[in-house]
Amino acid sequence: MNNLKHSHRAALLASVATALPLATAAVPAGAQQLEEIVVTAQRREQSIQDIPMSVTAFTGDQLEVRQIADILDLQFSVPNLLVDGLRTSIRGVGNNAISSTSEDGLGYHVNDVYVNAPLFSTSEYFDLDRVEVLRGPQGTLYGRNTTAGVINVHTRKPHDEMGGFVAATVGDYDTLKLKGAINFPIGDKVRQRFAGMYLSREGYTENLYTGNDIDGRDQYELRSSTGFDFTDRLTADLVLSYLKEDSTKAFRTKGVCTKDADYGCSPLSVGAGTPDVSSSIFQTVNLVFLRGGLIPLFSDYFADSVNPESFRDVIMDMDPTYEAEQFGGSLEFNYDRGDYRFTSLTGYYDTDVNVARDYDQFQTDVPLSYPVTFRANGEDVITTDQIVSGRRQVSQREQFTQEFRLASSFEGSFNFLLGAFYYEEEASTSTLITHPTLAEASRVLGLSPLYEMYRVESDPVETESIALFGEAYVDLNDKTRLTLGLRYTDDDKKGRSRLILLNLAPDTWDEGEDDWQELTGKVTLEYSISEDSMIYGSFARGYKAGGLNPGGPAGGEVFDPEYINSFELGTKNIFLDGRMQANLGGFYYDYEDMQIGQINEITTTTVNGDASVMGVEAEFVFVPTEALRIDLGLA
Repeated sequence: MNNLKHSHRAALLASVATALPLATAAVPAGAQQLEEIVVTAQRREQSIQDIPMSVTAFTGDQLEVRQIADILDLQFSVPNLLVDGLRTSIRGVGNNAISSTSEDGLGYHVNDVYVNAPLFSTSEYFDLDRVEVLRGPQGTLYGRNTTAGVINVHTRKPHDEMGGFVAATVGDYDTLKLKGAINFPIGDKVRQRFAGMYLSREGYTENLYTGNDIDGRDQYELRSSTGFDFTDRLTADLVLSYLKEDSTKAFRTKGVCTKDADYGCSPLSVGAGTPDVSSSIFQTVNLVFLRGGLIPLFSDYFADSVNPESFRDVIMDMDPTYEAEQFGGSLEFNYDRGDYRFTSLTGYYDTDVNVARDYDQFQTDVPLSYPVTFRANGEDVITTDQIVSGRRQVSQREQFTQEFRLASSFEGSFNFLLGAFYYEEEASTSTLITHPTLAEASRVLGLSPLYEMYRVESDPVETESIALFGEAYVDLNDKTRLTLGLRYTDDDKKGRSRLILLNLAPDTWDEGEDDWQELTGKVTLEYSISEDSMIYGSFARGYKAGGLNPGGPAGGEVFDPEYINSFELGTKNIFLDGRMQANLGGFYYDYEDMQIGQINEITTTTVNGDASVMGVEAEFVFVPTEALRIDLGLA
């Protein structure tokens, strides 16, 4: 490629401190103890030690050895990656906004295709080639919203030989996990690979009220990968996937609370208590519309309720449900001509999610004054004298992406990458909160069933983004390289939304639209101390589009884009004849207009504020013998 690229025979494998036997992958005597990991973090094949940025990567085999089954496991092996089931963040940057038009600052890609609504809690890692995690703004290399960084999942491509595997895992809680793949050639020009996984298990948590085990899983995923060699220069890869889950899990099943008269639960601590609902909005509805006749007026009806101390025991009057379905596809063409490679990458994802849970996450023995008929879970009608409250969230998303790239591979001191990116998505979301006081007040007021529950709805929300991006790589001398990156982004969002709370708000739709244009960039300087050591420094400016608060401009404010000015210094090193690897880095973020969601009694609003983030990261790998490997990650 050029005279600055070295053939480091090493790999960065960041993880929590752990020692792993390598009897199944012993290194022959005399060979390097650390294998080389080749990644495409910079859109071209490179050793991970040659990349002047903070990157962590795992091959498919390493994922198996470390038992990294999904992104929840991945966070324990990547410095400063945090996942809580609802949100992900790298170095504290993710998505703190609360809006149907907000998006994550962490760009999640599958086979380089940007996925705006990945099913983190559903998708399992199986039959993968590798997973790459890039930390820091990556807008000059990737399509959209990468202020935090990029996670890129690469599935295994089909090859020319017949083969496959089947693996089964069984365990307690009636656990059964199956995964496998079959690979076969179709003539000389076409290769095919099918892969799939199935997971079923009972729940870890017992709902002492219903007597059911919850947090169970029942899901499967299928994938088809087809490789085409049209000519020696032109190749294509088609990947289709389908995922479905119907489980009893919830993102947060256990209610933890320290009772607080003002906030219900204290915002400063958690405990094995129940909320104080004596001044909740439901009590207000009971007083104003029902004259205090449905529930004891201004009482904390959870006062005598029990919240078990064990995190595996709950007392809720409603079991959670989780239904998700996703179809995804990507088609990538690569055409090589001399020193140039042209790439066309088309992506499509269609995602449906329908989840429900107990809204207050507790149960009370205080009865209603009389039975009420309503849709307690947002769908099914029941008649009860119990204070049952539910929360249902329904979303449908359809996205399309198209990316074109042109990359050079000159032998001289200059190379470049140019790209164009188009993204469009149409989404609808609904949050439905039920309570018997809302349903009964709706009946008393003579309102339609639409008003029976509190609703926050957006239908549709349309997003369109166009971007031009690129990087230039200049070898200043045999040891020093300069990288210059630039990106132009044009984002447009429009949508209509409504908030329904009895007769306090009309059921008409508020419409809003806004657009943003931004120029961002990156500068990196790297210096090779030796064949096995390098230092680098970089500055990058990241950008994430703004959005619309509920009601749009007619009913709320438009929140601004957020920006990150990132400064980073790092070093990558191989010691002890290739048996030890030490990579270190420090960063400082000047965070402008950070998008922050605020929740009040009846709605949410996203505002902008400034922040700063700073930190250090260190990743070490040591192989003292052929049978022992030690990984240490610090952040």
